[in-house]
Amino acid sequence: MKVKLVGRLTNFIILFLLLLAAASHSGRILGSKIDDILKPKEKQEVFQIPDKQYLAKYDIKESDLVNIAKAVWSVQNNKKIKTIFNTKAYGEKYIGYAGPINMFVFVDYSNQIDSCVIFENDETPAFLNRVLKKGILNQWNGLDLMKLESFKPDVLSGATMSSSAINQSLIETIQKTRHFVNHTAQIQKESNTGGFSFQFKHIIGLLVLILGLIISFFANKNGKYRLVLLVLNTLVLGFWCGSFISIGNILGFLENGVRFSSLNLAFLILIVSVVLPLFFNKKSYYCTWVCPFGSAQELAGKITKRKLKIPASVQKVLKHSKTVVTLIVLALLWTGVASEIVDYEPFSAFLFQNASVIVLSIAVISIVCSVFIPKPWCRYACPTGKIMDWMSKF
Repeated sequence: MKVKLVGRLTNFIILFLLLLAAASHSGRILGSKIDDILKPKEKQEVFQIPDKQYLAKYDIKESDLVNIAKAVWSVQNNKKIKTIFNTKAYGEKYIGYAGPINMFVFVDYSNQIDSCVIFENDETPAFLNRVLKKGILNQWNGLDLMKLESFKPDVLSGATMSSSAINQSLIETIQKTRHFVNHTAQIQKESNTGGFSFQFKHIIGLLVLILGLIISFFANKNGKYRLVLLVLNTLVLGFWCGSFISIGNILGFLENGVRFSSLNLAFLILIVSVVLPLFFNKKSYYCTWVCPFGSAQELAGKITKRKLKIPASVQKVLKHSKTVVTLIVLALLWTGVASEIVDYEPFSAFLFQNASVIVLSIAVISIVCSVFIPKPWCRYACPTGKIMDWMSKF
């Protein structure tokens, strides 16, 4: 009994450290700012206005801005821009891979969007840069605010969460603020692109997740059905959907919370992967039955039966390596020394268009080593796997 109590207490402390890591990573817990939780606001929040460099583009000075509503400014003495919105006040609940993507929206005298400009955000730079290069923001230029309901913005494959967060944030902001531009507008509560951000590929990914559940309960762990599942996990969940669990994802959920409007396949995978070990004694369920990168390593291991024999003395050291790596990562996050370290897990290599050279290198080395050493990343280095293990034990 005493051993179990110590184990549960240890897991609680680790989970608490993870929350602290999330707090230091972005200053938010479950969508609320730490400062707001610890100290109630004494006055109404003042939202940032565009920097001088943005205003100068339209020959606007700060003195030309009149604050007419929360995060809404009317422009005086300017012939082109009529109104400026800050989406942070209205669309911050829509999050990308790492957090909300805040924007300024410049509206001209014909009630059309002249431009959208991204400012402070926590989004992963690689995803955000790809979204910008593909023109996800530019598609909003020229949109008549009163024709929002007939507008269906594109979503970028490979950076779905980032592009969806931008689109949904703009929709929410326009819906709640356009009456300041034209008081006769009829504002609808939901748009055609609101609600679930699921696409067809996510439906297929969900079916693969369900298939994995069935196989885990009724099929042999090393049978032919598992081989099919490994292929589907790698191709569908990994390369097609880009849906997996990582420390970045876990921190994102802890930092921002989860809302109906931003519900996604990765969060459903996390829920299933936590519930199964807790209530159905499925230890390491995610690592064994779902993880696309683990599946890719296992498939690589089937290329040859010849494996390297690791000496017992080395195995004894490697037995604790994953725990050490995980604690180091959490410590770095907790202290804020290297918050970007979560971006170096190899899972994002499936989204290879956005992955860094370091991530691709780690992924390739892990896959190559998997041919001769069974799932080396999973067994000796993966901090996400260790955190999932701690969560299931807790």
